[in-house]
Amino acid sequence: DCPIAYHITCIPPSCRFHELALLCHEHSSSSKLPDLDVDNSFQKHVEATADRKLEEICQVNKRNMKSVQSKMKMKKKGEKKVGETENENKFLPGMKGYIRS
Repeated sequence: DCPIAYHITCIPPSCRFHELALLCHEHSSSSKLPDLDVDNSFQKHVEATADRKLEEICQVNKRNMKSVQSKMKMKKKGEKKVGETENENKFLPGMKGYIRS
């Protein structure tokens, strides 16, 4: 029954809302939001999709971490790349020593 309407990005913090209804700042303390069926909620679907995507990202990160760890183990064993020496500048391949001013 309230004539106040908001753009989705303009909802004041004093409002109360969920995916079915919004109570303006004037009515949020005196009225109650209608009940929301959580099992059929759009928010539940969005959160389930986000959880699946996060799990996929975590699995990719774990695989990448394992490959990085195996590369680090190989490097610790003392295996050097062809042409790599202790004095070689790592930022400018082929140059030896460091510039000091």
